[in-house]
Amino acid sequence: MDYFKESVGLDSQKFSSHLKSFALNEKPNNLIFDDILVGDIINDTTLSDEIRFSAWYSLFLSMRRMKTATQKITKLIEGYKEEFSQFELYKIAAAIVLAKQQEYSDALTLAESVLSQDTTNLGYIATYVDIAISWASSSYPGKSIDDTVWYKTKRLLNFLIDQEPTYAKYQFLFSQFLLCEKNLEEAERRILLAIDFEEEKTSDYLIKLSDYQAHYLKVRAAVLEKGLVDEIKILTDTNRKLQSDQLEFRAEMKSVKEELKDNQRQSFQFITIFVAVISILLSSIKALSFTDTRQLVQFMIIMTLSLLLFFSTLFGLISVGKVEHRVALVVLGVVSSIFLLYHVA
Repeated sequence: MDYFKESVGLDSQKFSSHLKSFALNEKPNNLIFDDILVGDIINDTTLSDEIRFSAWYSLFLSMRRMKTATQKITKLIEGYKEEFSQFELYKIAAAIVLAKQQEYSDALTLAESVLSQDTTNLGYIATYVDIAISWASSSYPGKSIDDTVWYKTKRLLNFLIDQEPTYAKYQFLFSQFLLCEKNLEEAERRILLAIDFEEEKTSDYLIKLSDYQAHYLKVRAAVLEKGLVDEIKILTDTNRKLQSDQLEFRAEMKSVKEELKDNQRQSFQFITIFVAVISILLSSIKALSFTDTRQLVQFMIIMTLSLLLFFSTLFGLISVGKVEHRVALVVLGVVSSIFLLYHVA
């Protein structure tokens, strides 16, 4: 009883610190926290509201730190709403519980109403920041956090760090914020600072350490996931580039093939003209040796047909794609060439 009386009249931060040491069973003045005894003090209406609220708030801190089921804490909040709603720390406690119920917008509204009464209170600021980060990092399908609220959260968080840079909880909050921002390297550095700064002598050290380690694993998982995503992106980009290069290579090869085909066509045209000129010259010489007009006409007809067949074979080799057809044309070309040269000779 006397311990709760000592908290009356203290400002919110000293009040909270005074009751926290008792609630977490750090045995101030050799006192041991007894929730049954505390409950009796809360329900003793003969005592002042200030003393009863001190007992109530110590019970809330104990339940929260021990991670009591949300339903039980909610019952503690709702059961004393009419009696303690005038206390600012009751509103803070109610905001924390609303956040646990994923009613983030209402929780922030309530926390902000308290913060507006004392804008430099580090405890109020930390509560607002904690709720905002919980909202941003949750997978709750409702309304997402507003950009204005997120900007304010960042500003308040920087204020906390500036005020107490070695306080582990603030570094922990900062790491959570940075994880939401996808700044993984700095988030990892901050959570390691929190682990380093946390005081081992506190009674809830192991509980806090487990929270920090759980968050550290979350950060590491995000780092590994990002690395994997980056590797997949690199492989995807490489595969896409290879496909693009392959298409370019095919297009280039097609262009080269067309160019070679044009060159082949031009070569065949030159050969055709050359053969035609030579054949005409030779046939003219041969024709002069004929004395019989009939033989001359027969010779000219045979020579003309042979030249036509020879030229058709050459042009066919240019346009035909199948191997067996090209072989047949080559054989036909050879035969016609031999036949032509025989008659010319």
